[in-house]
Amino acid sequence: MRSLSTATNARNLAPEEDEPAEEQDPEAQLEYAAISLHALTGIRATTYHTMKIWVEVGSKRLTALLDSGSTHNFINPEVAEELHLPSK
Repeated sequence: MRSLSTATNARNLAPEEDEPAEEQDPEAQLEYAAISLHALTGIRATTYHTMKIWVEVGSKRLTALLDSGSTHNFINPEVAEELHLPSK
């Protein structure tokens, strides 16, 4: 089963360019989620296959954006909480 990440601000998904790199154990490397600009803005791109579909979770009808350029699954934190979905 895939895990869901919550995202409210895309700038929090990756380290800042200006931040000094901390020395880490190679096994303790962080994994940063990537979401395409097209998925964030809802713009359709010609290079990626993006679809907007309706999904039903329990009795709730939601809109999902399927984007082949994204590396992780994202959901609004309030929606995840309302549906009692576990998230990272």
